[in-house]
Amino acid sequence: MRLAIVSLTSGVLSGGCRKYLLRMVPLLLQDCRISRLHLILHEKQLPHIQQLLQCTGVHAPTFGGLRPAHKIRRIVSQLSPDVVLMTTQRWVSTGLPTVVMIRNMEPILYPLGGNPWREVLRNLVRRREALIACRKATRVIAISEFVRRFLIERWHIQPEKIGLVYHGVDHVEPAADGQLPAALCALRGSDFLLSVGSIRPYRGLEDVVQAMGLLSAQFSGLRLVVAGEVDPRMQRHYRQLQTLAERLGVADRLVWPGFLPERVLAWCYRNCRVFVMTTRVEACPNAALEAMHNGCLSVVTSADPMPEFFQQNALYYPPGDGRQLAEQLRKALLLADSQRTAMVEGLRRRAAEFTWQRTAQQTVAELEKTLQQDA
Repeated sequence: MRLAIVSLTSGVLSGGCRKYLLRMVPLLLQDCRISRLHLILHEKQLPHIQQLLQCTGVHAPTFGGLRPAHKIRRIVSQLSPDVVLMTTQRWVSTGLPTVVMIRNMEPILYPLGGNPWREVLRNLVRRREALIACRKATRVIAISEFVRRFLIERWHIQPEKIGLVYHGVDHVEPAADGQLPAALCALRGSDFLLSVGSIRPYRGLEDVVQAMGLLSAQFSGLRLVVAGEVDPRMQRHYRQLQTLAERLGVADRLVWPGFLPERVLAWCYRNCRVFVMTTRVEACPNAALEAMHNGCLSVVTSADPMPEFFQQNALYYPPGDGRQLAEQLRKALLLADSQRTAMVEGLRRRAAEFTWQRTAQQTVAELEKTLQQDA
């Protein structure tokens, strides 16, 4: 099977998409059913996936500038793959069997959500592009049961056209204490909560800032680390979070280290007291899988798809309810050692069900189904 993987963006490669490509491409190349793999990327993405270019069998033509869809069609026509996999939920008509992956539910279910008006417009366009892609694709990959149900019940995509393929998680050795950035050095040996993900309104970080204000008297040394980049379009939202922290008297307890390399992030997972996920909507959250793999005691929202992933191995709170989050965090921080150990063991068992090897195998199976559907 000759496979073309297309990443159609304006040049920005999200952390989740980069991780997907870096993990999946080598595994797909190992599968005897894949005879050739073409990775079609925007030219600005190449520096982020340089290590993939060292893999034998990878061909990485690029596009850039105006009319990207036209350029992708021309590249695909020249390469003549058997099947096309679109890793971004956008449609390019190539005349070939095409699989579209739905990986980002923010523009689909949370397009407004306190975003600046230009971001709202971008999200609404992304939502329409995703709907068109799902309707026109030969097959659709949903990366959680929550996404699959949405596609069937809300967008009325035929169930037999949708495959369910979870993402995976792998082991990353944590950084040594001496390798930590300056922003985190003061946390060694101290108690801190950890939240991971880009700083955007749909992440719901105001919940955990409010909870910190409610917990400050009882847990005087507790800090909060928010590991994630601030999108340039989200500076106003970032300032609002800082203002809220100042008003609640906890600004000095919040640490904003920005984007963290994988090994430094692994150190944070290993050393935090509690992992917190306040997001309003996700598809298959990498941070949740990583937290489970590292055995992080977790307090997360009850919004889908969190219960699908954590199951009984987390404490839940209603999104938007900072007071209830504070209560669940208090409960987690005061858990007896035996209770904590039992929950951590459950988290690690659950995380073991999500491997990139399984993701690759199931993805190839979906590609084969696509070819059969098109026959």
